[in-house]
Amino acid sequence: MLQKPFPAASVLRRCQSTLVVAEHNNESLTPITLNTITAAQRLGGEVSCLVAGTSCDKVASELSKVQGVAKVLVAQHDVYKGFLAEELTPLIVETHKKFNYTHICAGASAFGKNLIPRVAGKLDVAPVSDIIEIKSPDTFVRTIYAVL
Repeated sequence: MLQKPFPAASVLRRCQSTLVVAEHNNESLTPITLNTITAAQRLGGEVSCLVAGTSCDKVASELSKVQGVAKVLVAQHDVYKGFLAEELTPLIVETHKKFNYTHICAGASAFGKNLIPRVAGKLDVAPVSDIIEIKSPDTFVRTIYAVL
């Protein structure tokens, strides 16, 4: 039996937007950022990327050419030199407040695993980590670990 989609689902899809926090070295993107952008596209809605660093124009230019990225936001300041989560968290929270993103993503690297829980704590939401597949905007597949 086929069911018509709930009308609110299509409205929600149009209102969704995702912020991807770019991981880079001020010269080039890390491959995990491109993977994260692909995952963000599966969430639906517009995908924006945030590039924070000291001299990251080259990275921003590279991101602007990635298919599916609607907007590239750039924050350049000496405080972002070490890409520390303690310095990036307030920037991401303020960016979220300004643009009201429904999802904020970062790669499952040491960078992302340090950053996302801090941002989630400041926004009073639960982070979802180590996702290996996105089924829908609210359904994720994660690995299962078992001890024998």
